Amino acid sequence: MKKLYFLLFALLSVNFVFAIEDEPSQAQPLPPLSCGSGTATVIYSEDFEAGFPADWTKSATTNPTWLTTSGFTTSSLTGPSTGFSNASYVYLECSGGFLGDTDTLTPPSVILPSTIDAARVSWAYHMFGADMGNMAFEISTDGVNYTEMWSQNGQEQTSETDNWTEVEIDLTPYVGSVVDMRFIGTRGVGFASDMAIDLFQVEACITCPGPTLLNATNVTTNSVDLDWTAGGTETNWIIEYGPTGFTPGTGTQVPTTNNPETLTGIIDNSDLDIYVYADCGGGDTSIPVGPTTITTGIVCIPPSALSFTYTSNDTAAVTWTPGGLETSWILEYGIAGYTPGTGTQSPVTIAPDTTFGLANGNIYEFYIQSVCVGGGLNNPWFGPIQYATPITNDDECSPISVPVDGSTSYYANIGAGESVGEPTVGFNTAWFTFVAPSTGHVEISTCGTDFNTMLEVYSIGTCSSFGSYSSVGSATGNPFVTCSGVDPAGLNLCDLTPGNTYYLVIGGETALDEGIFPLTLTEIPLISAGDAIPQDICSDVGIYNLFNTIENNETSGGTWYNPVVAPGNEFASSIDLTGTPPGEYPFFYVDMNQCDQDQVATSVTIHELPSLGQGGTLYKVCSYETSNLFTGLSGTITLGGTWKNEWGDTLVDGLVNYNDSTAGVYDHWYVFDNGGCPADSSKVNIQVLDCAGFEENQLMINVYPNPVKDVLNIQFDAVSEDLIIQLVSMNGQLVEAPILMNGNGAILDVSKIASGVYFLNISSDDVSQSVRVVKQ
Repeated sequence: MKKLYFLLFALLSVNFVFAIEDEPSQAQPLPPLSCGSGTATVIYSEDFEAGFPADWTKSATTNPTWLTTSGFTTSSLTGPSTGFSNASYVYLECSGGFLGDTDTLTPPSVILPSTIDAARVSWAYHMFGADMGNMAFEISTDGVNYTEMWSQNGQEQTSETDNWTEVEIDLTPYVGSVVDMRFIGTRGVGFASDMAIDLFQVEACITCPGPTLLNATNVTTNSVDLDWTAGGTETNWIIEYGPTGFTPGTGTQVPTTNNPETLTGIIDNSDLDIYVYADCGGGDTSIPVGPTTITTGIVCIPPSALSFTYTSNDTAAVTWTPGGLETSWILEYGIAGYTPGTGTQSPVTIAPDTTFGLANGNIYEFYIQSVCVGGGLNNPWFGPIQYATPITNDDECSPISVPVDGSTSYYANIGAGESVGEPTVGFNTAWFTFVAPSTGHVEISTCGTDFNTMLEVYSIGTCSSFGSYSSVGSATGNPFVTCSGVDPAGLNLCDLTPGNTYYLVIGGETALDEGIFPLTLTEIPLISAGDAIPQDICSDVGIYNLFNTIENNETSGGTWYNPVVAPGNEFASSIDLTGTPPGEYPFFYVDMNQCDQDQVATSVTIHELPSLGQGGTLYKVCSYETSNLFTGLSGTITLGGTWKNEWGDTLVDGLVNYNDSTAGVYDHWYVFDNGGCPADSSKVNIQVLDCAGFEENQLMINVYPNPVKDVLNIQFDAVSEDLIIQLVSMNGQLVEAPILMNGNGAILDVSKIASGVYFLNISSDDVSQSVRVVKQ
């Protein structure tokens, strides 16, 4: 398979400079690729460090032939001493062969879309040896007709340790083409003709970085999961796929914005190559990553028309219609209800096929599967068809015991009769027994039967004495909401005696009713409505789930009631309590099944969302009276909470006294927790001020009230006419407040100043006095 490497992006055309080293003994680096737009990027590189590349080919298998090595070649006085880029390189081994023998070395093809503006190929070579032949490099755009672009005849280096020579070829003229390239090495007159190549690279001008690390997983018959690493910040990609070896650009393209992506609609039983491009917009797409190669699975068409051609006692012969051109199949059978793939299998090549040795009293199911060439990922079993061997429980004293565990088994009444004096009203009856479970409740189902079915259950004394039979329930229909079949019978039996054995007879409603029927016996559990866990909730709750108020309930399928259990009082389990007044509300949960009923009483108590107001600060200046913390709260306040100080002590009625306490700020919290709403608190602090230095009253001044809210009264005696009154803030700023003089006093309006501590400075003649004032 030939791999293709290519670019797809929009660029402008630029001139490309071709150069060959003039001095082979000097290893000069190549100049950078000149780009009109985009960035010069290596789109393919091979340094031969991993051995001979899997995507390269050579034409010869005997010397001279291209090989990879590191260090010296196998012959002396020829070849390099080491690689150009690293240790390894590829060289023409000339220890055998004759003058003029050649080997062609072909790298993978490269596609250069017309949207790029420059590209080049470069490599390094070493040609030392007295017998050196010729190396040529050729290019083709059709893979058939090649043009020589470069050649070197005879040795260029003069020793193994001489520097390698680099060469570049302008590929810009080939933009828009699939470029095939090859090296032709020609042996000289003798073995000293080992020519070498290293670091083969193709570069182009990139404007849209390509993705990397394309990965394919979960390959099916028609889909595959793909993921990759984005080349940049792009969010759009193009997936392209086609037959293995197809030329990118000619396959099926699928745009996508998903990474990873599931590629669907591909063909089964196919070998496909898959690439992915980054789509940078404006028609600019990247070099693709890939290919990743997958093989889709085979869709193996199943047979059809599986049917019996003969049945008798222990023998059944089946035939079928092939699904396609297959000539072999796998026929499988087992007791009805088994999982296909786990039964008894027989490889067959002709139809019909006959199975012998089937045991009496059983229902068998037969399946068939095609054997497809190459396997097949989609190869389903076809079937089942059922065959009932002669029954063994036709007699009431030969019943089959069935478990009460919810499992389903298949039985038949084909060929059955009725005993003389049998107390049933059915025909073609088959007999079973079961043991009543601990609950005493049993559900009996024949859903899926293929005939008109009846059933009846008895408690008996002796199986052969019909006079001892007592019916505990019978049915020709069924009570189930969903029940398939022609006319299945079903029954719910309640209050059987736990541990007692009961007889079950199943038959047809008429003498013509016989066939195969499923039989399922299931214990009906005792029902429990659960235990009450009454809930306290807050009045701001909207939608509330009533199941939060009970636990250990058997099911969630019961009914809720309020205020009492009665028709018309039903509630959904999810209720809207928005706007419901605070209080306790009773609810009842009632659950029932076919045989049992239970209820539990619970409640929801709705608590009003409390309001704790806004916290604040109380100031105490030279004051030793008791303070009420509620005066520090503003707004609406819900009573009934608890006051705590910063040490966690409970404060009775919110009263505190800081007599003889150190000056400072003391924190208090009003805490409210009603058990339904989230606990909340508001903070009030008391600032106790130091009164030292404010006890002297030289001017006989009386200031009240202090603390003050609105109007501060000032009374004084024996002051001169040069009285000065100033209100100063704690930071020394003069505060403007209206003052009204009144005889031997003054009124100071502080209603509009901020709460806090201020100094009232009063001076007369040569005497002054300051009074600390607290504004609330």
